[in-house]
Amino acid sequence: MTIADIYEQRKDDPRWNTSYPLSPSDWSVFRMPGSLSFTSEKDLSFYIHIPFCRHLCAFCEYTRMRCPDVELQKKYVQAVENDIKAFRNNNNGFKLHGFDIGGGTPTTLSAVQLGDLIGYVAKGFDVSHLREFTAEAGRPDSITEEKLAVLKESGVSRISINPQTMNEKTLGIIGRRHTVEDVYRAY
Repeated sequence: MTIADIYEQRKDDPRWNTSYPLSPSDWSVFRMPGSLSFTSEKDLSFYIHIPFCRHLCAFCEYTRMRCPDVELQKKYVQAVENDIKAFRNNNNGFKLHGFDIGGGTPTTLSAVQLGDLIGYVAKGFDVSHLREFTAEAGRPDSITEEKLAVLKESGVSRISINPQTMNEKTLGIIGRRHTVEDVYRAY
């Protein structure tokens, strides 16, 4: 399934986010005629967005989608790697001071995909200047010991776990599918 197919399937469904341009073609007005140049910049931070979630919460306005099949997730991670390579090839000599992986829920990726994604940045850039390396693990029920080990081994200095509430009834109302017990387990 392509991104265009997903759009066509979901464009009229109110469960999907509409805070961003509605169609993939809507983004064309924002495209640059070439690569952005950061050659005059010496200090940068990166944010990588992972739009996948196991369930869609009623309050969330971020670009997100129900976690697709593993193949589409792999393609997404590969596309991010390609973007990182293209950026690296066009921009040299800067210091990476911040690196954040957010979403969606980045921990919906497998431990291998998460490690690969982080590895692409670590291989491509000098990360010795990182002041903070943050990963969002927004849904406590998406965290596993294996994923935590990958984050730790990769040098993540802060993990953001967002239970939203510790009230079971409210969790259900806002579309969270985890329990308060999942939050305690995650911590």
